[in-house]
Amino acid sequence: MVGYISDDEVFNEINPFRFLLTGVIWLVRNGTNNVNKSMYVECSRNSRGISMNNFVRITSARAAIGHDDKERVVLARVEGKSLVRGLKL
Repeated sequence: MVGYISDDEVFNEINPFRFLLTGVIWLVRNGTNNVNKSMYVECSRNSRGISMNNFVRITSARAAIGHDDKERVVLARVEGKSLVRGLKL
């Protein structure tokens, strides 16, 4: 499963999750860039208190997990240092 899930789905005892992986900013959805939409749908601040707008726009190390159209897992990691090197979303 990829996407947003409800509390009912998370705590479902009939079909429980064994593991969940979370993050912020859904990069690509249905083959199109989803960064701007995701920035407004998700929380206004991340766990470190940085606004989503700043989180998206600063240069920093990045990691992403997803899948391609054949359902193969895709992992991406870019080393960096906030405000110095890396990628902007």
